[in-house]
Amino acid sequence: MKTRGTFNTYRLRQPGICLLAIVAALLVMAPIRSCGSWAELAPDQAAPPFGLEDLEGRRHELADTLGTELVILYFCDLESSSNRKGLYRVNAMLESHRDLNVKAFAITSSSGERARAFTNEIPISIPLLVDTAGVIDHYHSHLILPTVYLLNRELKVSKVVLGGGRSMEIQIERAMETAVAGGQKRQPQDSRESKKARHPSGKEESRGLEPVRAPSMPPPPIRKTTEAPDDKALRLFQLAREENLKLKWDECLASKALERARSLHEKGAFEHKDPRSGRNPAFDMVKSCDRNAAHAGENLSRGMAMTSRAIHQELMASSTHRENIQNRRFSKMGVGCYETICVELFVGF
Repeated sequence: MKTRGTFNTYRLRQPGICLLAIVAALLVMAPIRSCGSWAELAPDQAAPPFGLEDLEGRRHELADTLGTELVILYFCDLESSSNRKGLYRVNAMLESHRDLNVKAFAITSSSGERARAFTNEIPISIPLLVDTAGVIDHYHSHLILPTVYLLNRELKVSKVVLGGGRSMEIQIERAMETAVAGGQKRQPQDSRESKKARHPSGKEESRGLEPVRAPSMPPPPIRKTTEAPDDKALRLFQLAREENLKLKWDECLASKALERARSLHEKGAFEHKDPRSGRNPAFDMVKSCDRNAAHAGENLSRGMAMTSRAIHQELMASSTHRENIQNRRFSKMGVGCYETICVELFVGF
């Protein structure tokens, strides 16, 4: 995959990069809510049944998931930023693996009002259930949040994960990997196939690219995505917002980003500046959405059948792209994906 990122206040920067490595994310430790002893449900113990309503009033029964390869129960407190980030990540993982026989519920100790405020900011596909029946206590999860329970086909406990961060993600990913074809582990792709997935010609393009950095860990196999373009765009925004909670979704920027991605694809181009005019049309697009914009940024990514998470990880591995995503000057963001190109537009005031 190739990525390009720019940041502009009064002048334009045009760095570009081709990355082969994904760096490990920093572990975010979840807060311990109170002191005291803690006891988890034992492995192979039957999960306590429950029935709770989501924010639309639909009732969800744990018993209805019997026979599902993997059931994920994410217990959380939406007042905690680490809990919210963890929920974003779990939701993104589920969206990137829709082909798997996996179900998930987010069960929160927060109020219905707080839960609605959360989903109004960032819509998620995981049912968000307000705990009105003491389910968190039944699962002994009230002392440490987030707590994740992984259940097997028989709704018995297979694993308990305490706290959030990268450790939680890795353990959920491993559980999802076994939830394929009745529990048969997905076979990793050959590294040569991964390279072909990034570059159809099998060669790295070097013009205008930064030197390739030595990987800090072996890159994982690239998984083909089943995400629709609109879903991938939304997931990329959600992942960016995990890094910068100030970002808000902007529909105008999203439409301009899609227009930009389509134009680049149809022209067979992957450059910030138009070769004829020498201007970056993306910044005119940003201004057309809001004349008061003082700061603007653009990230470009091009990958062959890559998941939103894989794209985001490579963007974060580049200092220039990461600067756009984490820049506190930016308050609005829109993402558009067309064919193999995704565009992220940022604006600040």
